Amino acid sequence: GLFPLLVGVLFLLSAAAVGVESVLSRKDHSVDRPTGDRLWRLVTVGLATLAYIVVLPYAGHSVAGTLLVLTVLRVMGIRRWALAVPVAVATGLGSYYLFGILLGAPIPAGIWGG
Repeated sequence: GLFPLLVGVLFLLSAAAVGVESVLSRKDHSVDRPTGDRLWRLVTVGLATLAYIVVLPYAGHSVAGTLLVLTVLRVMGIRRWALAVPVAVATGLGSYYLFGILLGAPIPAGIWGG
């Protein structure tokens, strides 16, 4: 549709503007590479995202999204299951309701969609 195309063009233009600004800037752009716990968090979130992509067609967005959010919450420091699980479930189901039901966007339902 037109809207996703416009959003994509806006993201592309924004990225180009940031790139041009970075090149024209005279500041030092050295980056601290993640090590130790920060590296572990980065890799874990990346693997969780990859797992989401693989599991999505089979489990659907509600289940895969809930598992992704639960993993990210735990990795980022929320240690209490009593908090992480309800937040993850609310995010997974809430995003399905918002995009799939209210906005009518096609959301993968997996085996739950029949």
